[in-house]
Amino acid sequence: MNIKSSIYSDLVNLNRDKNPNNWDDKTKVGAPHKPILLLSILDGIESGWITSNKIRFNNSLAETFFDYWKKIFNEERETTIARPLYHMKREPFWTLIYKKGEKEFTYSPSLGSLLKRIECFELDENFFQLMSKPSESKKLRYLLLETYFSDEVAVRLTKTHELISQSYSYSKAILSLVAQPFYLDHNNDLEKFSFVKKPIRSKGFSRVIRHIFNDTCTVCGNRVITPNGNSIVDAAHIIPWSDYKNDDPRNGISLCKSHHWMFDNFMFTINEGHELQVSKYLNSSKNIISGLEEKRNKKILLPDNPDYYPAIDAILLHNKRFKEAHDSWDR
Repeated sequence: MNIKSSIYSDLVNLNRDKNPNNWDDKTKVGAPHKPILLLSILDGIESGWITSNKIRFNNSLAETFFDYWKKIFNEERETTIARPLYHMKREPFWTLIYKKGEKEFTYSPSLGSLLKRIECFELDENFFQLMSKPSESKKLRYLLLETYFSDEVAVRLTKTHELISQSYSYSKAILSLVAQPFYLDHNNDLEKFSFVKKPIRSKGFSRVIRHIFNDTCTVCGNRVITPNGNSIVDAAHIIPWSDYKNDDPRNGISLCKSHHWMFDNFMFTINEGHELQVSKYLNSSKNIISGLEEKRNKKILLPDNPDYYPAIDAILLHNKRFKEAHDSWDR
């Protein structure tokens, strides 16, 4: 058997839990973790965030894995990406590379424990090279979908792949804007932005802003990512998309759910010095706000790279609307 045939054979004979009490026809009565992880790796190679057979865990891998998982189970079933990352060691093409001095696991670890001991996950070089060829990548993806998922689920996962792929392309497109001077109004930029479907645009913008701000709220500094890939923060537009079709990263900040709502409802704004300006209405006796008052006139948390700092033009327009809102409330 040649190398290519051997890889194909390994791919269709993954070791999986096949307990019918755990799995149904959606996943051909078997655990889908390993096939989903391999689909995610194919996406990572295609999109450029996996460039070597030595795969290091990152948020993109987790996000992609759970994009697929949720298309099968919605929110009804929880899991952890640690399971396939660890148990893939039973496959001939996957090796756990431990950090120097760390002992091998004798049990199935949590994600935190796994990442504490593991340096990277090594994919067989021949397997990686095959996955890296676009024509072969399509065949491998088709083989995974056909072997491990029902026709209905395979269609869903194919659409999910298309969304993931297009959103990464969109992320790259809007990141390239940072090399140019910032301008506020993109309404006439139909070719670049307006034709892009909302799910692609939203996912691409969210990925960029979350990455730039390291999944951290610029106001309170909270950073929480759940084991199933959910983040506490939203990618918030400084000036809404509906106004100027502007997904330039400099028109975005990372905010937790509460501070996103407060920002959009003019309970605070940010000045030209990137300092927090807090609404007087938060001092009302009926409002209970923890920690925000002490942030008044303090700088928000900013990206490491100044090129991604919130644009002054966007900030000034939000300041103007903040003032207009307060003037109308005072009448």
